[in-house]
Parts: sequence; C-alpha cells; structure tokens
Amino acid sequence: MEYEPTDSEGAYTIASPIRHPDLWNFIRPGDPFDAAICFVQQVTNDHLLERVSPRLLWNENRVLGLHQVASSLIGAMWLQFARAVDARNLSNRLVGRLRVVNKATTTMAAAAALGTKLRASATPLREAG
Repeated sequence: MEYEPTDSEGAYTIASPIRHPDLWNFIRPGDPFDAAICFVQQVTNDHLLERVSPRLLWNENRVLGLHQVASSLIGAMWLQFARAVDARNLSNRLVGRLRVVNKATTTMAAAAALGTKLRASATPLREAG
C-alpha cells in the first residue's frame, strides 16, 4: 500500500492502459479533478480494505442489519472520511447551500467585484475601549 513514485521524475501513475484501465477510461484528458478523485478513491479503498469489514449486527429495535465496522481508531477515521466523500452524502449536504460557478464564465474581474461586494456588506468591527 505504498504510494511511491512510479517513474524517474517522481510522479505516481494513477491510471494507464495497463495500470487500472477502468480508471484510464474514466479520467477525462486535461481534467485534474478526475485524476485527483481517482487517487483519493484508490488510497481510501486500500485503507478501508485493511481496516474495515462488514458485519451483521442487531440494532436497538432488534433488527438484524449489515454494518461497516472499523477494526481500530484509524479504521474508524478512514471510514468517516469515506462517508464524507461519498457523492450521495456530499450532494445531499450541499444542495441548497452552494451555488456552482461555471469556471468558463468566472473572470478575475467578477471575482474582484464579488470580493468588494462582500467586504462592503460585512459588519464593521467595534473598537475595543
């Protein structure tokens, strides 16, 4: 589970036609987010495989259900991280809270104008004394 560089320049190969061809077809050329999320997926899955396992357990209503159980504190942390980046949970938490800004239409001038507007609407701090 070491993520050492895979070439002489110090780079790590996330996917290629030989190494993870399924991810190679998933990653869009020129999209660093796709490559980054695939790496996060690989690392997280490796840690979950070693530290989390499924169990059939009873709940408080005496109903038997399938649960993911961590074998250690670090396993619980990896499980918590995986749940945080789970797209279903992430989209449910973000709906109504964020506005997606299209990168193609965002300019530095628009960002500067937004910053000015936010600074102007901020409540001034009271001076101590």
